[in-house]
Amino acid sequence: MNALNEAANYRSGIDERTDATPFSGGSKTLVTTDLEARTAALFGYATAAVGAAIGAYFLLVVGPVLVPVIAAGAVFVLAYTEYLTRYGLGEISAGLGALPVSGSRSSRRANSGQQPSRRPCRPS
Repeated sequence: MNALNEAANYRSGIDERTDATPFSGGSKTLVTTDLEARTAALFGYATAAVGAAIGAYFLLVVGPVLVPVIAAGAVFVLAYTEYLTRYGLGEISAGLGALPVSGSRSSRRANSGQQPSRRPCRPS
């Protein structure tokens, strides 16, 4: 997601207009280096494809219980900068990063033969 975000910020010109602070302003990687926005975007899409392949593997191993988690993760990663942040949903989607944790919990239960629980996780 970060590489895709960097590329989109550079293309929009926001990196050059924003003064970086510890809390905002981005990394300005593309502004201050010879790395091209196209290269960053290709890297972002390549890593998203790796993530999709890993998700497909888990779908084969665990089953369709993970479809909502994987679909939500893909939407959050691919739509974060271009769409979600424009409508004030960027931080909400980042906060929903707990979905993969729920998915891993479901996959562990599915492999152990236990039924998924609606109770919160408690440390052992």
